[in-house]
Amino acid sequence: MMSGTPQGSPLSPLLYIMYTADSMNGIPTHTEHGLFADDTALWTSGHTLTSLRSRLQKSIDAFESWCKSWKLKLQPTKTELIHFSLHPRKKYKKSSDS
Repeated sequence: MMSGTPQGSPLSPLLYIMYTADSMNGIPTHTEHGLFADDTALWTSGHTLTSLRSRLQKSIDAFESWCKSWKLKLQPTKTELIHFSLHPRKKYKKSSDS
């Protein structure tokens, strides 16, 4: 049996949103999320890379579990991780020739 909706069908986005409406219910409270069409973003903040890695992995595991339960395939090749960091501003000495 085939599943899914035809690509480009006006009904497809609405059905997908309804199908995935509860996909973020299982992620830990320390992780935020954003959904747009079939794209999902997860983000969190922390003071150490170990903390960030642990938090995001728990959230990814929860989302992956939901996907497996509902027969939704993830595309690991389309997955990206972006790490943003705040660094103290560097102070530069003025050159002596100015």
